[in-house]
Amino acid sequence: MKEENRKDAKDAKGKMDIEEVGKKIIGAAIKVHCALGPGLLESSYQKCLDYEL
Repeated sequence: MKEENRKDAKDAKGKMDIEEVGKKIIGAAIKVHCALGPGLLESSYQKCLDYEL
């Protein structure tokens, strides 16, 4: 997607651009992993990621 075609992260209906959604998900996942560290069960990370999003 070209930058000049993007008005904002949201379109006219208020929906987020797919790239913006991806950035938010990855950012939240990194934040959770940095806070908790490695070695926990997946369910622990899932609950924390749900909270962050």
